[in-house]
Amino acid sequence: MRRKIATLLGTVMVAGVMSLSMPVASAQVGYPPGPCVPGNVVVDYGTRVIGETFNIRMVTKCLWDPGDTVNITVNDQPAGSKIIDAGSGVTVNVTVSSATQLSINDPILVKGGCGENKAVGVSPSSAAGGALESYTALFRVNCAAAPARASAVPGSVAFTGANILKWGGIALVLMAGGWLLVGLSRRRRANPTV
Repeated sequence: MRRKIATLLGTVMVAGVMSLSMPVASAQVGYPPGPCVPGNVVVDYGTRVIGETFNIRMVTKCLWDPGDTVNITVNDQPAGSKIIDAGSGVTVNVTVSSATQLSINDPILVKGGCGENKAVGVSPSSAAGGALESYTALFRVNCAAAPARASAVPGSVAFTGANILKWGGIALVLMAGGWLLVGLSRRRRANPTV
């Protein structure tokens, strides 16, 4: 029993000496952490075709501040701005109108082209100490996969498939003929001597 107590006492003394020789924990240096380091987020949105509509969800590494405004450019052309939502991002709607034109958020038309196109959103971020934070969306337009369209004669109105003028005229002639026949038959009944 005395041996067990001596061994236990020796272990406690060794542990005490070791704890005195260990360095004392100190506070972290640089806390709280510094601002987020801004950088450009780049995302590939794949290949699109003429007539296709898709959404680009822009959320940056150093989050934008909800309620602020993101300035949007498409192929280095101004394409309006959007208010940052509660998720610290914006959703940009893109329609590939033609081989040379894109519609951004429906009302804004910008030049586009076959091949690579890019949409960029830029806004300051308080998480980045007020520095500008940007998001770049890359997408390609495959013009070879465009749907076939009827060719129009230059200077003429596009034919949409409805030719109501001819059929409307025929209907008017038939209705006038019907009214004439009804009117004549009523006259004959009113004047049986005629």
